[in-house]
Amino acid sequence: MAIERVFGWIKDPPGYQSYAATLAAADDFWEQLRARDDGSDRYCYRALRLCLEEAKLGGWLVRDGDWTRIRTYDQGNIGSCVGHADAKRWAYMAALDIYLRLEPEQFVGMGCPEVAYGLGRECCGMLGRSDGCTGYGMAKANTALGSVAQAVYGAYDLRRYSVRTCYEFGLRGVPAEIKSIARQHQYSLYLRVDTAEKAWLCAGAGLPFNQCASLGWEGRRDDDGAIRQRGRWSHSMCCGAARRTTKKGRKLILIDQSWHPDWTSGPYWLDQPQGSFYADLDAVGEAVSEGDSFVDLGFCGYNRPPVPKSFTEA
Repeated sequence: MAIERVFGWIKDPPGYQSYAATLAAADDFWEQLRARDDGSDRYCYRALRLCLEEAKLGGWLVRDGDWTRIRTYDQGNIGSCVGHADAKRWAYMAALDIYLRLEPEQFVGMGCPEVAYGLGRECCGMLGRSDGCTGYGMAKANTALGSVAQAVYGAYDLRRYSVRTCYEFGLRGVPAEIKSIARQHQYSLYLRVDTAEKAWLCAGAGLPFNQCASLGWEGRRDDDGAIRQRGRWSHSMCCGAARRTTKKGRKLILIDQSWHPDWTSGPYWLDQPQGSFYADLDAVGEAVSEGDSFVDLGFCGYNRPPVPKSFTEA
């Protein structure tokens, strides 16, 4: 079976350097994360699995022997990796707001990659031509235009991913009726992740981010569920807030793919998500040092319905 391996990250150093210059340095924030970090392993993707189970979205879960894995997105034959990585990050962030940060939110579904891709391309001026997007364009879209979950929006049924819809939204833009809903779910602040330490701290704090870079990971997963960095891609992938240090001292960050799960082979580490792989921290540091990887610190999610009075009064 031939597996589609389409990329789609557009390298634009002037663009992401200009965008990064508008962001706060946030030295105090990174220092706080550093002070709170005990260096222990984190498997924050498990919050998303719990949310999917509770929301009865079992189609996003796959049983694999003793483990239940979160299914991967599959972008198909379009260069929409930035939108797919952001949709996965969106879902992780929503789940972690609920289970880690105890925010009064309701999990309503996975992020919508078609909308993410279209809004990202709009914000980096790429509508009407070719494929692809930038990390900074996606970050700008989330703060200026917002985001949505997979759902039905008027005449648009976005519950299942469609390559054709993704192409249309990336070419002509996201329809106005969907954008009006997306604006209700905006992000408040982005920071740049440009060092291995920042990537490690984000994983420890339950802050997923999109890695947009030209490094590749070729080969099969080893006994750690990891793939060594090899080759060159132009690709965006979600670093889903999971990290571990092996018994031999190898520091690893989990990376989610947006391809068919059979894009690679080899053993998973416990319940890591379908199609994902662990990457060595130094390789992740080299990737994010290219400058187009960003983390968000505030998501206007879906408010949890209030408890009816009859549930609280005698």
